[in-house]
Amino acid sequence: MKSIRIPAALFLLAITLCTGTAIAQPQIPGNIKAKESFTLTPDPVFTTVSVALEDDPDPDPKKVWKVVAGSAENAAKLSWKVDARCGVQLQSLSVKDAAGGNHSLNEFLTSTTKNLQKPLVNLPSFSAQFIKQLCLDIANVTFVTAQGDAEKKEALEDLQDAFEDNLEAETTVDGGVFLSGRCTNGVNATTSVTDKKFPAKTVIRCIR
Repeated sequence: MKSIRIPAALFLLAITLCTGTAIAQPQIPGNIKAKESFTLTPDPVFTTVSVALEDDPDPDPKKVWKVVAGSAENAAKLSWKVDARCGVQLQSLSVKDAAGGNHSLNEFLTSTTKNLQKPLVNLPSFSAQFIKQLCLDIANVTFVTAQGDAEKKEALEDLQDAFEDNLEAETTVDGGVFLSGRCTNGVNATTSVTDKKFPAKTVIRCIR
């Protein structure tokens, strides 16, 4: 008996029909949608900033040190790079900082704008109040930022020892900013984000 050879293409088609699996059709280049995205990147990605401390004239013996005015606020700032890409039109774009301030970039957009890459300098990206209190806890041997957390208290004690020995101590602080944006095809939104958080880290050095 002669064997019957079935061409590979016909065999594949038969298997497909039997299993109900659809074979992906090649995309027509003209129908491929441009990738749409919204991104914020810290610039630089990781930083070390100093928070200056000075003698506190307060008569309270527990308040030996105070943070120099404006030092924590400056340490809380970070620069970013915004990169927004749309297939047809970038309709709106804004950034909300860690202090609640809103920074609109709509003035740079027109009906023909598809992409926008722009630096954003010195945005409040961390809690200045937290940074200030953290340095006060380290220098004055208090535990406000530990909030009854045993692990945080232990870490804070190590920082307090370092400050006592060297009049400086450093630790990592988390923060971030929030991005909102909208891509449109001229009628409807094709991609949009609202208050999407982009995290950041910085090393805070509390120093005399």
